[in-house]
Formats: sequence, structure tokens, C-alpha cells
Amino acid sequence: MKQRNLLPILLLLFAVFSSCIKDIEDTNVPKIILNPSIHLDLRLPECTPLTNIGAAVALEDISAYYQNAGYNGIMVIQATPGIYYAYDQCCTYKLEERHRLIPDGALAECPDCASVFILDILGSRVSGPAPAEYNLRKYNVQRVGNYLTISN
Repeated sequence: MKQRNLLPILLLLFAVFSSCIKDIEDTNVPKIILNPSIHLDLRLPECTPLTNIGAAVALEDISAYYQNAGYNGIMVIQATPGIYYAYDQCCTYKLEERHRLIPDGALAECPDCASVFILDILGSRVSGPAPAEYNLRKYNVQRVGNYLTISN
């Protein structure tokens, strides 16, 4: 009988303590606050690749205004229908040199070290010398109608 009363208490304690745990970031790319958030109009001709599943674009290719967004530029992909991810374009290898990844379909490659990252939910390394324990810096993406809002 006592064990039945203990379970709700344990579940409540777990919920309280787990909500207090700070999110652990698995990237070495510095967090740059996007202020203001980026609002991307998907109807722009430069955003046409984002209508295809598995296609990515670098925001600097859409407008020079986005060239300095994030730590080293930002790229966006439509990973699955209606699901978009945004990542910093900085390679996680030799971070201080700020090598900019080039998106190509669902992958992004570093022209300097040849590391390749997959632009999926994690942004993890597929090959190359970049440390496998570091994923790309990920940004939040929200779609409302024809607009994507990219933020921290």
C-alpha cells in the first residue's frame, strides 16, 4: 500500500528536478543572439530551393543583409514536408578560423577541411576531421504561412 502512494511523489519530484536541468549544448560554435529574429519570405525567388524536400540554402545567397547572421552565416533546409531546420554555417573544426560550410542538398561541406555534416535534426558530422562530438549550432525555426522565423 505504501508503494502505491510513493509513485506519484517520485514522479512529481522527477518532473520538478528534470525541468531544472539546463539544456546541454553539443556544439562548440558560440551562441550568437539573433536580435531581431530573421523573418524569411518563402515566396522570394531565392527561396525556391526550400520548396523541395532535402534542399538547403545559405541565407547570404538570398540577401547580403544576412551575411553576418549567426556566428558565420546561417543555412536553412526543409528536411521533411513543412519541417525546417536552420544551422550556423561555421565548421566545428578549427573553429577560430571560421570556415563557412557550403550547403548541398541535405549535406553541408567545409571547403577547407572537407568535413561533411548532415542537415537533419542534429546537424551531426558524417565525415572529415571535425570532432564528431560537436554538432552544428542549431537555431529555432517556426513557419507561419509563407514566412519562416529563425531565432535562438
